[in-house]
Amino acid sequence: MIHVRRPRPGPAALRSETARKEQRDAEGFYGDEANEKLEFKFTAYQDRSVREVLEKMFRSKCAYCEIRIGAGDESEIEHWRPKGAVKEDDGRRLRGYYWLASDWDNLLLSCLKCNRPRKYRVGDTEEDEETWERTGKGMLFPIAEGDVRALLKGQERSEHPLLLNPSRDKPDKYLDFIVFDNDPDREATVQPKGHRGRRRALGEQSIRVYSLNRDPLVYERREALKDLQWHLAEISLSADKLDALPDSSTERKEHYERIARNLAEIARRLSPNSEFLLMAQQTIRAYLEREPGLRARLAPLVRR
Repeated sequence: MIHVRRPRPGPAALRSETARKEQRDAEGFYGDEANEKLEFKFTAYQDRSVREVLEKMFRSKCAYCEIRIGAGDESEIEHWRPKGAVKEDDGRRLRGYYWLASDWDNLLLSCLKCNRPRKYRVGDTEEDEETWERTGKGMLFPIAEGDVRALLKGQERSEHPLLLNPSRDKPDKYLDFIVFDNDPDREATVQPKGHRGRRRALGEQSIRVYSLNRDPLVYERREALKDLQWHLAEISLSADKLDALPDSSTERKEHYERIARNLAEIARRLSPNSEFLLMAQQTIRAYLEREPGLRARLAPLVRR
């Protein structure tokens, strides 16, 4: 997950009279007790222009896991605060944030695996119910203990959400990717930053609800991490060779060119269009701490 700036004022379709009328109709629908167990059909946010702006904003990547949503995959316009209903951890279903169904600040681009609840196999174990776990956001939206869930427009301002919003928060402050570890099974997994308090809770709940450590996703991240580590090792090797070679050596040019090639590959993986950008940035920073002699070559590539 990487911080993404949200363009303003947002798609015109969300500010149209059609969208405003839908908002008024929804408020009237949910204000009628006879509709308590019914759901309102929202359509304004589904306008093609909204999807196009979101795809450009997130560079066709999932806002949560940063996987590229290609032509063969499906993306969804995701409501950060669920529009229809909210499911509490105890299974209770409460009325959703219907007044935010077409609110530009509440819309993100998501892959199906982050957004829809499903079960994934966990680890290499026997196939029974205990080896599967629920993943995907669905109707979940945890808030801080003691908060009162908003049921009417404006009440959400008093909530303290425990989910990161990549267009509002700086995920780097809350998520820590394990990029160097003696246990290869831990590499490319993500853990919360901080030892306690809301900072840790935000990281923990975001990892859980968005399923950022689901096995298929970790596998893809691990492959990307190995690739990045290989290029870093190549740079380190050539730098060591250069330090050992006399200035007159004809081999120096070869190693300078190797460093340049690998730097170009690393820069490509740090492009805003690249998958797993936050992990790549944290990998570079961790590598610079291990190899301070390479800081001058690599530090300009790390986005602060």
